[in-house]
Amino acid sequence: CYKMYIFRSPYIDDYLQTTHITNYLLKNNLAKAQQVELIADILDRNGKVVQTIAKTSTVKANSAFNFEVKTAVANPELWSTRYPYLYNVVTRLKIDGQIVDGYETPL
Repeated sequence: CYKMYIFRSPYIDDYLQTTHITNYLLKNNLAKAQQVELIADILDRNGKVVQTIAKTSTVKANSAFNFEVKTAVANPELWSTRYPYLYNVVTRLKIDGQIVDGYETPL
């Protein structure tokens, strides 16, 4: 059984250029190590994927692993009270090509 915890929400880092998605904590409660793939799609307000991040790692048996993920979105639409633009981050965790967990997080 795998659990995915996002303990720091995505945020815009240097205001105009870098979307910094960080700290996806994966917990492997199985008795054997597993190779896992973390995929995060950044979607604009219309649901169009503007950036995809994918990382693969092996998580030891009965242990946790922290993925830190960074990416850049060119010319991001910035949120303001006059223009409340939000992106969404759709995160999936795969083992052996099968999605075993997922979240959608506003950005």
